[in-house]
Amino acid sequence: MKKGITVLAMIATIWLSMLGFVYADMTIDIKTSLSGIPFITEFEMNQSQLIREGEVAFFTDMEIGLPSETDTSVKTKAMVVMDLPNDRLLSCEWEESKCQDIRIGSLYETIRPEMLQWIMDTLKSYVPMITQYYEITGFSMEVNNELKSISGYDCYQIKYDFGININVPVEQVPGELRVKVDGVSWMTEDIEQYELFSRNWNSMKETYFPEKYHGYIKEAFGLLGIDPELIDKSWALDPAVAVESSVKISVEIWNEGMSMPSMSFNLLANSILQDISYDDIPDEAFMVPSGFEVEVIDASMLKPLLEEKFK
Repeated sequence: MKKGITVLAMIATIWLSMLGFVYADMTIDIKTSLSGIPFITEFEMNQSQLIREGEVAFFTDMEIGLPSETDTSVKTKAMVVMDLPNDRLLSCEWEESKCQDIRIGSLYETIRPEMLQWIMDTLKSYVPMITQYYEITGFSMEVNNELKSISGYDCYQIKYDFGININVPVEQVPGELRVKVDGVSWMTEDIEQYELFSRNWNSMKETYFPEKYHGYIKEAFGLLGIDPELIDKSWALDPAVAVESSVKISVEIWNEGMSMPSMSFNLLANSILQDISYDDIPDEAFMVPSGFEVEVIDASMLKPLLEEKFK
């Protein structure tokens, strides 16, 4: 159970980071609550984003309450550090005191166009097998630039929705799973040192999503049923911080021949910006915590295998 929650914490850390990157010495505190999860009495997450020129660290503390006579709760902590100048990603979790130091820059140096084409051709061969188990019923994003003052920040609104029907032949899901996501975020650019903020955001995009690979990424999403124009629309958004976000997730299970779902529930996630401060951040905040074990993952290790395949 704890291992699964730790993985969830890492995913949540990365997902929340996409709500808004900013750079310079800044600390952004965000609080997220999630309600409606079956068999979970409480879900609360506090995240601190520690930001300075070329680096950002995301610390996530998560507490999940489980129904029991003793009011059991599970706590976990995770960290992700993005080191942009060195094309490096550091991922740490406190339960086992371990970190992964991922050197991604050498991966981009290794990959050649013919390798990417082979990856796309392989994906195409698996698409018919994958897509028989799901149908995307909707996916859209709408930006409203009319400003509204929220918590003292001038904000604009982004609305998004996503729908998918999943029918996987497993006993744990006895029917078709229908999921609908509706979300709204109030974003702001009304922060100090926005020019530096914006410059580093663009550096982040080029580091982790190099422009020369955009065509392949869009093609991959298109194969899976997602409109590539939405990818362009997302990439074109200016960097901003989420002041408030609300996401509703509706889940239904439908059995064949039934006129109503056999099971349904709604999840509601709310994220609120707590504070932005501009104090200097010590170097230690972006380093491996004391006493942690480190595993180095260098993409250059793939180079001999790839070169042998494509020589």
